[in-house]
Amino acid sequence: MEEAREYCRYANGRLPTEQEWEFAARGPGDKPRRYPWGDQPPDASRANYGESWGKGPTPVGLFPAGATPAAEEQDRIHDMAGNVWERVEGKQRLRGAAFDYVARNLRASFRYDDIIDVRYDYVGFRCAREVSP
Repeated sequence: MEEAREYCRYANGRLPTEQEWEFAARGPGDKPRRYPWGDQPPDASRANYGESWGKGPTPVGLFPAGATPAAEEQDRIHDMAGNVWERVEGKQRLRGAAFDYVARNLRASFRYDDIIDVRYDYVGFRCAREVSP
């Protein structure tokens, strides 16, 4: 966990909080998305998970249909469901599910409690940054 924090600091960012991660995955408003891409069920075009590929982590962006919706392509967030679990700042939790998990674990609201200082090949992280208009 500390190595993830250090990398994010090096990249002028930080680990997202669990609340920030979920907001990015579910979206704003009164009707949050069930999955990062919307309410349609998972399939092989949207995520790397046990019922689609499920063979190991893949490069980010191989499942563009699973990215979050946004007006501009550069604002879409890829691989928030499936591929690898993601560490978040705060509680010992992982978000997003991994390549060997089933479809129900891809929900934007799903979380997994974790032992924080252990490395796994199915756990990663993303860095967050403050954005100014």
